[in-house]
Amino acid sequence: MRFTNGELLVDRSCADGWSVGTSRSVLKVSEKSLDVHIFSDQSSLEIFTDQYRNNHSNNIFAGNDQDAISISAFGGRAVIRNYEAYGLQECFN
Repeated sequence: MRFTNGELLVDRSCADGWSVGTSRSVLKVSEKSLDVHIFSDQSSLEIFTDQYRNNHSNNIFAGNDQDAISISAFGGRAVIRNYEAYGLQECFN
């Protein structure tokens, strides 16, 4: 399997009440797997691929109830084999 037409799209349409648009980049991957790093909090979303050479950086202004990330494969199939999640502690009292 090769990612011959691999492309990463980040759609902010459901991020908050006013953000729109989709950022896109080509994934230059020749392996059977892709390493993706996602860093997110209530106001930012950072996605790194291709050993940190590819980056999507987005500001979002999400409400407290918007606490989900969705990942989809279009025109193919993706399997998530492993993930790690870390919570952040509240820094303001």
